[in-house]
Amino acid sequence: MKLLSWTYLFIAAGLEIVWVYCLKFMELKKIASIGFSGMLSNKQSMLLLIPVIGYAVTGVGNIIFFYLAMKQIPTSVAFAAWMAITLSGVKVIDTIVFKENISIIQYICFAMIILGIIGLKKTF
Repeated sequence: MKLLSWTYLFIAAGLEIVWVYCLKFMELKKIASIGFSGMLSNKQSMLLLIPVIGYAVTGVGNIIFFYLAMKQIPTSVAFAAWMAITLSGVKVIDTIVFKENISIIQYICFAMIILGIIGLKKTF
């Protein structure tokens, strides 16, 4: 049962990573200027809704899986691991996909975060 809870936690963190990028790519000013009725008028306008829909779906999914994980994992451990996994995942995507620079100090810090996750998992 504990393995399933950790699986739920990793799924929740993955959904949170997608949620962060949905938030990043939302264009609320454009959506507001087009208006709701204009959203359905052409394909370009409808594409503006993808991050909004993704934000809602991944947000709800994240809550559900995080809730399921906390049924077996103590709240403090679940929250720390969830946040660390999310943070590490966002940094990996920023570095690989968006070509953001990463320093040696950041590598060391992220290695310590990953070691912390492993340590939390081993002690629970």
